[in-house]
Amino acid sequence: THTHLGRLPSIGCWMTILQVYASFYVACKADPGVVTPDNVEFYISCYPYDNTLYYEKICSTCETKKPARSKHCKLCNHCVARYDHHCPWINGCVGQGNYRYFILFLFSTAFTCLYAAYAMANILYYNYAVGYGLFEATYRGKPLDKLMIIKLVIYYAGPVLVGLMFFSFMTGLAVLFFGAYHMYLSGRNVSTTETFRYEEARMRYQMTLEMERENVRVELEERQRQHAQKAAAESGDPAVALEAREGECYMRCERVNPAAADKEAAATLNDSDNDDGPEGDEADDNIGVGAGVGIGAASAASTTKSGSKKKRRRGGGGGPKANAGDGRGGGGGG
Repeated sequence: THTHLGRLPSIGCWMTILQVYASFYVACKADPGVVTPDNVEFYISCYPYDNTLYYEKICSTCETKKPARSKHCKLCNHCVARYDHHCPWINGCVGQGNYRYFILFLFSTAFTCLYAAYAMANILYYNYAVGYGLFEATYRGKPLDKLMIIKLVIYYAGPVLVGLMFFSFMTGLAVLFFGAYHMYLSGRNVSTTETFRYEEARMRYQMTLEMERENVRVELEERQRQHAQKAAAESGDPAVALEAREGECYMRCERVNPAAADKEAAATLNDSDNDDGPEGDEADDNIGVGAGVGIGAASAASTTKSGSKKKRRRGGGGGPKANAGDGRGGGGGG
């Protein structure tokens, strides 16, 4: 292996491993920025309060002033200045004091994993593919294709070494992207916790805007309704008053259930047919639009038909009585 990789395995491997352990030890042992009564004024002077996410207040658990961008960790049971997150890898918080060492630990781990994948790939290539002469081997007079060479390398080296190579490569990429993400947050001067808090604040702000827009819309509808009532009162025309009543009940129902708006408007107009008298009936005929007019017309038609039937019954009942009376009179006369 050393013949094909040079002095990199003997020097670079040990340097990388020592760097990983050194950065890991420093990240674990360094003070993350625990807020105490002795250093609270120093951390307060580092970042001002924005009165949006951070206000001047006292931590109910630590009973000390809470600096801006700090947070109380429930697992560690203390406030941490410029709190980023609680890392299970280092079994502690990541804050203002050890954030730089945490990023160094991430990049050292990513480089170690990628280097391990590179070293195992070279072992598979030179020790097995080249060492067993698979590139010069033939099968039935034809050279081996690449897929067959890969299968033979896995067969001779074993699936454990190949799987470990892919695992190291994927782990190195994941940790590398994680470190790049923290570098991006550092460039924006934002912590991991603050990204979620800013997102929550943005959602609350959008909800507040939607509520304000709804209130403005309801206020405009109320003003339109009042203006329509005022115009109807000034005009003195029953048709205009009826239109104002229809618009009022429609807007009131549309806020709760738009489908019920037409039904309540029709019911209102039907009531006006019974209560407004001849002037209201004449106004309904002049409007001639809306579902309420149709229902009022149907109600009037049914009322007329029932009245005509009663008159016919009364007229039919009077005829036989009159005839009987005539008969009795005639008999008396005879």
